[in-house]
Amino acid sequence: MPNIELLGKKGGSERSGILTLRETWLCETLDDALELVSSNQKRGVLLQEKGDFDQQEDARYEVVLEFAGMVSDPPPDKIEVSLQGSSEQLPFPKHPRFRELVKKFGWDSDAAKFPEGSLPAGGIGSGLSSGSAPLAASPVGGESSWMSFGGSISIRYARRQLPSRVFEKIGTIQTPPRLPSDFKFVDRNFLKLMPVTTRRGNAWDIEERFLMSGPIPYVEDVYGQSQLVSR
Repeated sequence: MPNIELLGKKGGSERSGILTLRETWLCETLDDALELVSSNQKRGVLLQEKGDFDQQEDARYEVVLEFAGMVSDPPPDKIEVSLQGSSEQLPFPKHPRFRELVKKFGWDSDAAKFPEGSLPAGGIGSGLSSGSAPLAASPVGGESSWMSFGGSISIRYARRQLPSRVFEKIGTIQTPPRLPSDFKFVDRNFLKLMPVTTRRGNAWDIEERFLMSGPIPYVEDVYGQSQLVSR
């Protein structure tokens, strides 16, 4: 194509190890721009991922080509680990200390909430008679739910070939691999979720995801078998 001019190149390496290259071209005609963005070119091992063009004030077209790929697999420890927190309101019967709370504050089964009103200062299970114990307003009176905190962990990396293991044991209780030593969670476990896999040139961008349990861990009897098993 004689009517095109290369204006510049820019590239780099993403955290996962994917190499990227961005080229900017100037074309005289729309046909030249269309041919360039649809040419599916290669730059070494990098494959064209995307092509865009924009008409300039002088009627020429600026074309941007984006390439991605990998020369070889990066070291196993070249990963990106992220923790995303979450929270939700749960009914009090799902609280891990629900029986203790009922013993102390009572429970209105019909209304599914803690009763309002005054209680002995030590709670209804304090052992003090109602006539001798000082009264105090129930701190949870009228409450029906509590805030539960959890989260999810994702491990992102890149490989030339998509490992089959990323699809193994989906929906089962698993410990996220290769976590930093300071990622410690007491009385919690994780479910392995479906991964997110994206083709990037000649390589794969892979994100393995794990969902943290609430204060009550996931049960092995329920989540003991992969949900992708062929039947």
